[in-house]
Amino acid sequence: SARVSSGPWLSLSSKCVHLPALEPLLHPEAPLNILKYIVNQFAKVLPHDVQARREFVTSGGLARMQEIAAEPGSKLKEYIDTVNACYPEEIVRYYSPHYAKTFDEKNCDLSSTSNSLNTNFCACFFLFVYEKNKKKK
Repeated sequence: SARVSSGPWLSLSSKCVHLPALEPLLHPEAPLNILKYIVNQFAKVLPHDVQARREFVTSGGLARMQEIAAEPGSKLKEYIDTVNACYPEEIVRYYSPHYAKTFDEKNCDLSSTSNSLNTNFCACFFLFVYEKNKKKK
C-alpha cells in the first residue's frame, strides 16, 4: 500500500479544534499515520470539553474509534487511551465492536433503527449522570 505523507495533516489537524470537522476522517480504514494526528486532536480537546464528549458519543465517533486497530505502545494507541479515559469504562466497553455484537445477540429484539436510537439515548444518559456525579466529588 502507498504511504500517505502526514506533513499536511499534521499542520491542518493540529490547528483544528472543531471536532465535528475532523470526525469524517476518523475511520478505521484510514492510514494509521494520518489517524495518529486526527485522534491526537480528540485527545487534546475531549478531556476539557463536556459537550464535545457527549457529541462524540452521539455522533458515533467513540464507536468508530474503538474499531481502530492501533499497535500497543504506539502514539495512536496512547491517544485512543487518552480519549477512552474521558469516559466511564462501561461506555467504552459498550461501544467496542465485540460488546455491541454480543449485547445485540443476547438482549435486543428491537429493530435496528430503534435499537440504535435506544443505544445512543442510554449512553448519553449514562454519560450525563457520570459527569454530574463527577462534579459533586
